[in-house]
Amino acid sequence: MDLASFLAGPQARSRHSRAGSQRGVHRQDRRLAQQDDGDAAVAGKATAKDAGRGKRTLVAILGVDAARSRLAETVDEAIFSVQDAASAKPLSIEQQIQEHLPKLRTDLTKINQIVFLLLENAVKFTPSGKITIRSWIEDERLHCEIADTGIGIAADDRAYVFDEFFQVDEGSSARYSGSGLGLALVRDLIVLLEGDIQLASEIGQGTTVSFSIPVQIVG
Repeated sequence: MDLASFLAGPQARSRHSRAGSQRGVHRQDRRLAQQDDGDAAVAGKATAKDAGRGKRTLVAILGVDAARSRLAETVDEAIFSVQDAASAKPLSIEQQIQEHLPKLRTDLTKINQIVFLLLENAVKFTPSGKITIRSWIEDERLHCEIADTGIGIAADDRAYVFDEFFQVDEGSSARYSGSGLGLALVRDLIVLLEGDIQLASEIGQGTTVSFSIPVQIVG
C-alpha cells in the first residue's frame, strides 16, 4: 500500500487490504490450479504407462506362454469333443505332437475349431481303423495333419469338398448325416489365419487333410 492510501484513512486501507487479499487468493488459486493440472498430467501419464504395461503383460501371458503350453491341450480338447462318436466304432485316435515346442503366438481358439471340425469329419467317414493327428513347427509355421483310414473321396469330388453344402453323393448323404458346412468352415478359418490347406484321398484307403498357418516364434 502506498503512502497516499495509508493517509486516506482506515477505509482506504481496508479496501486496499481486501484487494490485496483477493489478489493473493487469486494467485494462490492459480498456483493450485497449475498444481492440479500438473498432478493430473502426471496421473494421466502414470495411468497410460500402467495400462501399457498391463497390456504387454496380458499379451505375454495369453499370446506367448498360453500358446506354448496349450497347443497339445487344444488338440486334446478337440479329441475329447469327438470321443463319444469315435468310441461307438472300432476306431482309435492317435496324436503325434512335436515335443519341446518353441514359444509362439497364434490363435488357439481358431486352431481348436479347425482341428475339431476335421476330426469330426474324419470320425464320421471312418467306420473303423485309425485317425492320426500330427502337429509340428517348421519355418515359422504351425503344421497340422489329420489322416484317417476311412472311405476316401473320389478324384472328381476332391476339388469341391471345401464348398458349402457339398455332399460326396446321394448315398453318402443318406448314410452320413451332416449339413455339408464343416469343411467350408475349416476353409474360412484357415483364410482368416492366412494359412493354406491341402487334401489327399483315395477311395477305400482314407483321407489326409493338412494345413499350415504362420506363427510368430518368440523363443
